[in-house]
Amino acid sequence: MLFKNVFKTFALLGAPLLAYAVDENCANPDKIDTDKCRADILIVTTQERNQRQNAGLESIVTTLERFSIPANQLSVPQMGIKDDEIYRILYSDAARTSPRYKAIVFPNGRVSYANGCDDNGNCSADAMWKSALSWEQWNIITQYSANTNSRIVYLNEYPSNNTGTELAYENFNNYAENQKYSIDQEFDIVPELSQVELNTFETWHYPAKISPEDKNRLEHGFEYVKPMLYFEPSANVPDRTVAAVECSNQNALYAGFFTSFGQWSTTAAALNIYWLNWALDTDIEKISEQHISNTDALNMSAAPKAVKLAFSSIAISTIIVIIAALF
Repeated sequence: MLFKNVFKTFALLGAPLLAYAVDENCANPDKIDTDKCRADILIVTTQERNQRQNAGLESIVTTLERFSIPANQLSVPQMGIKDDEIYRILYSDAARTSPRYKAIVFPNGRVSYANGCDDNGNCSADAMWKSALSWEQWNIITQYSANTNSRIVYLNEYPSNNTGTELAYENFNNYAENQKYSIDQEFDIVPELSQVELNTFETWHYPAKISPEDKNRLEHGFEYVKPMLYFEPSANVPDRTVAAVECSNQNALYAGFFTSFGQWSTTAAALNIYWLNWALDTDIEKISEQHISNTDALNMSAAPKAVKLAFSSIAISTIIVIIAALF
């Protein structure tokens, strides 16, 4: 039963899980310093996920496996976890001077659970979402970024005060409207991406605008909020809107992408390469164990790929938080 949720997560990938077994040592925070479990990326998800939430995780896992980029995974139960458990996962020493990760990625926004949603991710108008992490624990994570120069990535993010943004349109069909992406010149960190047509086909997206600078600075503590990507105007949308932002808040650095990610989406595959470059502040060639260039990575992601069985090349593991193991 220990890995029941892990099996559910990967079942939709269409490959037998036995081709890639989670190492038991990596399930224990006391053991994740071993060479087999070391990684620069931590993926944080809910422990239970509906189909839409699974899609974001699958998209990331497929990209990481394809390019042999190690990562660890923390699954947070609805009841939450203790502060000490978060510290033990983020730092390799009790003094909290040795951080484990250069990047933390949240495939589904704010690790939230909801009443009023079905297994496919369809939610009623009165569905109540609540994060499994407390405000104090979110502060632990943002302080980790500020103190260690690591970066945080929120995928499937909704425009809010968390990113100094607002919805650009209150009434908008955020699934049916197909819009193209463009990249802000300051954040053209993957020049090869300009050769790829990026669009919102078959993905949810939330056109955003950046809140007034004074409000962000004075009320919410941002040093700045900058657009990284845009949604271009379409037949039913006359304005250019914000698709992703970079935020500096009390020296923590994080990015929010206002779109969903799915394994079927070639745009999601390309954007995974984009945020990986941003999150680790380098290109794919330097973080891939296969030393695959950005150009080759984008070529490999240009069409849907079948998930390979050789999961042994990626050290992604679910850290099951067991309180007894911490004392």
